[in-house]
Parts: sequence; C-alpha cells; structure tokens
Amino acid sequence: MFIIPFGTVSNLCVIICLLKYAPKLRGDATTKFVINLAVSDLIFCCVTLPLRWLQFGIRQNYYFANPLCQFEEMTFYWTFFASLFSLTLISLNR
Repeated sequence: MFIIPFGTVSNLCVIICLLKYAPKLRGDATTKFVINLAVSDLIFCCVTLPLRWLQFGIRQNYYFANPLCQFEEMTFYWTFFASLFSLTLISLNR
C-alpha cells in the first residue's frame, strides 16, 4: 500500500522536472522515452494498483462490475507493455 503514494509522487516529480526544468532535453529521444515510462508507471500506480489492492485485499466478493474488472486488466497489460517497450527503446537508443 506504500507503493501507491510513493510511486505517484515520484513519477509526477520526474514528469514535472523533465518538462519544466530541462527545456534543452525536451527534443531528446531518451527524454521522451523516460517521460513515456513515467506516464505509464503513473497510470499503473493511480489506476491499476488501487483496483488490484481492492480485489486481492478484500478476499470476499469483488464489488466492481465486470466492465471495471476488464478495464483494470486492460490497464495492467497496457502499462506493463508500455513500460517494457520504453525500457527496451531506452536501451536500444544507447
């Protein structure tokens, strides 16, 4: 449960610092990949983790409707693959 606020704040700090305080680096491909990685991790921390925590933490009936459960699964895999591809592109860009 600690990772949700910590991940949200840290990813917001990365996005703000790169967009506001590093204007020379905005056109760099690596910076765009890092921002993409931070945005996907931010979505993961703000959407997927709270819904997963509710699903597995309650251990009773899942209170959400089937479309919300499907949305949670979809965002989990989208953010997972976006992070994976961002890390791959960062390493290939080097």
